[in-house]
Amino acid sequence: ADDACTRQVMEVLGRGLLRRPLTDADLDGRLQAASRVANTQQDFYAGLRLALASLMVAPEFLFRVEIAQPAPLTEQPARLALTELSLASRLSYFLWNRGPDEELLSAAERGELSDPAVLSAQVDRMLSSPYLSGGMRAYFEDVFTFDLFDDLDKDVTRYPMFSRTVAADAREQTLRFVTEQLIDQRADYRTLFTSRSLPMTRSLGPIYGVPVRSVEGWEDAVLPLSSSRAGLLSHASFAMLYSHPGRSSPTLRGVFMREALLCQTIPEAPADVDFSQFVQDVATVHKTARDRLGVHSTQSSCKKCHILTDPIGLGLENFDAIGKFRAQENNAAIDSSGDFDGVSFTDAAGLGQAFADSDLVGACLVQNLYRYAVGRKQTNAERPLLRYLENHFVENGHQLPALMLSIATSEAFRTAAGPASSTARLHN
Repeated sequence: ADDACTRQVMEVLGRGLLRRPLTDADLDGRLQAASRVANTQQDFYAGLRLALASLMVAPEFLFRVEIAQPAPLTEQPARLALTELSLASRLSYFLWNRGPDEELLSAAERGELSDPAVLSAQVDRMLSSPYLSGGMRAYFEDVFTFDLFDDLDKDVTRYPMFSRTVAADAREQTLRFVTEQLIDQRADYRTLFTSRSLPMTRSLGPIYGVPVRSVEGWEDAVLPLSSSRAGLLSHASFAMLYSHPGRSSPTLRGVFMREALLCQTIPEAPADVDFSQFVQDVATVHKTARDRLGVHSTQSSCKKCHILTDPIGLGLENFDAIGKFRAQENNAAIDSSGDFDGVSFTDAAGLGQAFADSDLVGACLVQNLYRYAVGRKQTNAERPLLRYLENHFVENGHQLPALMLSIATSEAFRTAAGPASSTARLHN
């Protein structure tokens, strides 16, 4: 056993693991346990491993525990101020999806983050860091519910091109596309829905119908102007996720677009809905999804929801359940035209343009990103703040880093609601 050496290692590594300096209460019990194990096994490192392992199962490592202290504002006496260390963690996980680095943690320990100028400088530094791409990947994985890829499966007799490799590449393609556009190129958020440029692999080439020179790795591809495929909505990742194993689903795709990209809520389907006409794709009369949904949505219990989801979901119907383009279904021509809240389109590229032109798309990004940043839904009292953030987003050319800066330096990001008479612990 060597308590002095164990303490030194624990203080250095533990500070990063718990995102704060370790106290004697954190160390004393762990040092005693490490000493006993080291002496029993005649192995210093066995004791050290035990002590470090105990940190990695500690609640403060596994969870973000935010501490807020009474610091009432003049106009909002019930607001609490996050401690500097809690603010540092909130900021780091928002922008980087990882714990604070040494510079940010040290600034928090010195009590400097309460200075707006210092906070702004730290946010600017973090927005210029390579870690920003990782943080934004985590955000869009949440919004796009890409965790569903873990259980994704397709009928390979119908879709022989599908494989785990293709699915993994489709997921990665969309994440690369988003970060390259919004972080690397600092592009307007709306261009996500219209851009014909996207990263490509050899496995995805046949799905998109484009040649790929590289045997391994990624290369840049540009879809031709004549293609009806353009922008985020036509990515294979969404076609795969929001489909059934053996067929596409305009309704699932419509629900995703409404809820994830427009922040609208679509009720669950009633329990007594008759799905029998969808069991088999081939029918003598209703050969296409549009025909089948036309009959299905006439039911009074279904119509009010399908009128929101199907017109836009059918705009992506040229893409099958793995995202490959098709002009027909069951030898019947597919009609991908539709209407998005009063705006007509003829194909997926037109639908993407309609999304790019919609004010709802930017407003939804602001709402989702704010929720992600603070770890909760917005309150009614925060509606003016969201309107301000939306306006600021527009004024800055719909650039995501500028929006992140506005959120991270806002008063709402640095504070929390709660009783001003006591310290509050908020668990995210």
